[in-house]
Order: sequence, then structure tokens, then C-alpha cells
Amino acid sequence: MDVSWAARLSTLHLTHRERMVGATTIAAVIVFGGLLLDLPSVKRVKALEAERIALGGQVTGLQQDLDQLAGKRREVEEEAARFVAPPSDPRISALMRDITGIEGRQDVEFVAVRPAPSTGNTSAVTVEMNAPLRVLGPYWEALARSRWMLLVEDVRLARNPEKVPSVSVRFTVSTPFVVRGLVTAESGKPEAR
Repeated sequence: MDVSWAARLSTLHLTHRERMVGATTIAAVIVFGGLLLDLPSVKRVKALEAERIALGGQVTGLQQDLDQLAGKRREVEEEAARFVAPPSDPRISALMRDITGIEGRQDVEFVAVRPAPSTGNTSAVTVEMNAPLRVLGPYWEALARSRWMLLVEDVRLARNPEKVPSVSVRFTVSTPFVVRGLVTAESGKPEAR
């Protein structure tokens, strides 16, 4: 005798309340069983947590890198502001050529020669160079013998053992321009020879 399970249930003569409790129990078992099968495994949760922590560390590192880059950017912008040249003046160019070409010294390494802020009727040039200490005296002596009336100011010497030549020098040369044959800005006439 093969009677279906529905027919067997109807022969049990269950009360309405017993049927509701049974149906609720069966539904709860089905729903919670499905949820348990659908929940991520403990390993997956731990892997996701480890990945979240690693990504948090990377975000922190990237934020620090961005802060460092912002600092570098400010430094570069400040340095670039120093290199903004005033309007070109042939006298400044001539002075810069004379400063860098004194006696053709080959043991002097010029790092930078650029116009510096000047006041009044004078012009200035900032010079950064590397040279052996024994060469600096003769270099400045040759500079004093140049055709310019020069004033050397703000001299800074620093020992630089990693580089050859071994002394780094920074100084400013200023001069009231007295260049023969050039027209002065004030008079509009050529200067006397």
C-alpha cells in the first residue's frame, strides 16, 4: 500500500493549531537551511578582512606619498620662482660671460650663473660654482682685474667631499654698469670711451 505523505498527514487528524506549528516549523527549517548554505564561509570573511586591512595600509601609504609630493611641489615652485629672469639686458649677459670665462679656467665648474635682484642703478648676478680651494684666490683676483667695477657679496663656502672639485661656492657680484659704447637708460646717449 503506497499512499502519499499528504494522505498520511490527513489521516493523523491533527488540529488546526498543530498543523500551523508544523507548517511553520517546516518553513523555518527550509528558510534557515537556505540561509546557512548562502552565508559566506569563515575563511572568506577572514580573507576579506585581511584584504580590507591591506588596502587601508596602502591608502595610508599613498596619503603619505601625496603629502611628500605636495611638499616637493612647493619646493620646486619656490625654486622655479627663483629662476624667473628679469627682462634681458645685454650688459647682464656680458657680465655673466666675463664671470664664467675668466682666464678659461677648466677646474672651475659653474653650477648656476643667473641674474639676481638688484636695486637702483646697479645690476647683480648670483654665481654658484664648484672649485678646488687653491683656485678660488686666483679666480677672484682675475675677477678683480676684469673690465667691470665689481662688488662681491654674500660669499658662502661649503666643503663638498663627494664631488670633485671639493668646494662649493655661492656669491653675488654686483656692479654699476659702466660699459663703453652702450647706451645708458637715463641719458639715451652713448657713454664716453
